Amino acid sequence: MTRTTLDPKQDVVFKLLFARASNKRLLIALLTAILEPLSAIADVEVLNPELSKQSVEAKGTVLDILVRLADGRQVNLEMQATARGWRMSRGVFYCARVLASQLSRGEDYRKLNPVVGVFILDFLALAAERYHSKFELLEVHDQARLTDDLTIHVVELPKLPQLPPAGEGPAVLKWGRFLAAQSDEELEQVAMSDPDLRDAKTALEELSQDPAARRLAEELELAAWNYRYTMAQEREEGREEGREEGRATALRDAVEHLCRTLGVQVTAVQRVNLNAATPDETQAILDHIALHRTWPD
Repeated sequence: MTRTTLDPKQDVVFKLLFARASNKRLLIALLTAILEPLSAIADVEVLNPELSKQSVEAKGTVLDILVRLADGRQVNLEMQATARGWRMSRGVFYCARVLASQLSRGEDYRKLNPVVGVFILDFLALAAERYHSKFELLEVHDQARLTDDLTIHVVELPKLPQLPPAGEGPAVLKWGRFLAAQSDEELEQVAMSDPDLRDAKTALEELSQDPAARRLAEELELAAWNYRYTMAQEREEGREEGREEGRATALRDAVEHLCRTLGVQVTAVQRVNLNAATPDETQAILDHIALHRTWPD
């Protein structure tokens, strides 16, 4: 089985596909499938439709789609194809930043609109077996909701049920299978199950046939790869250079902890000497305190 279409799991392609004004109906369908709102999503506005090679080269960032719904809610939508660098705390931070950015100093907190984080992951991140998880701020005993200001959805594509019958299952499952399709043949099979997915397949094919879009996707992916590679190289070099300093830091922390435990007072002069000591000298200080319960002369 082969694939000629661009892969929507690539964050660049995902944003090119769903942030386009001409594909607004597809974005609404995707968000409706994931959020399962009580009332229909009447309209959406993409607040960051821009896409540039420089943005990736400068920040190496995930290309999220920030969406404002007709009711004022803001949705931070992300596609993550790799677990490298992913932290759920980063996702929470991004959502909290979107929430905080709505107000200036002194403004009424009642003006805040709820923020929803949607993270579609092509890797396993949570212990639960369900492929679609929803998190809210709840009281741990009776599950009472504290506020609806922050909600997070996580869709893990590797947990999708294997080959469910065509046309069956919730909409989020169908969209998950669309994004996870490995070939044009599988994409065609998934698209047959739903009119929205047929339209999404057509939009993806049109995007894939656009030389400018394909070139931009390739350049952005290369820029992102170069950024990750450069960061990995710098971390490795820093690891070699910082290994001794890391050992010294750990030993200094051990000395401070032991002194607090044993009640050994550390003067300002002793602390200066400790910070200037080599790892071997710090080890000697640690050994002396452990043996004599006093700072060495």
